[in-house]
Amino acid sequence: MIKAAAFAAFTYLPITALAQNDLPVDLSCNVQAQNIALQITTHANQSVAILLESAGGNRMRSTVSGSSRSAMMLSKTQFPVTITVDAAGNTSVLTVADDCQVIQQTPHS
Repeated sequence: MIKAAAFAAFTYLPITALAQNDLPVDLSCNVQAQNIALQITTHANQSVAILLESAGGNRMRSTVSGSSRSAMMLSKTQFPVTITVDAAGNTSVLTVADDCQVIQQTPHS
């Protein structure tokens, strides 16, 4: 039973969340066995364009508004991923590693 608990502790890491006052979104990341779950939640009343680009060359683009949520499950092999958030011309770039470490690039307009 102790082995099972130790395995679960290392396989399912806690959710990492990034909530920045200067971003119109909140990002949560959850590492699972071979996949990573990302969830992006908008909290701005304006339209927010989101572009996610994976290390494997995949791109996902969406536009959300209000308090919308976008969830996706990606293989760890797709990381790092870059998420570009554009709200009314104010653009921020985030990089998410395969351990859910998030690096926010300097926001710019």
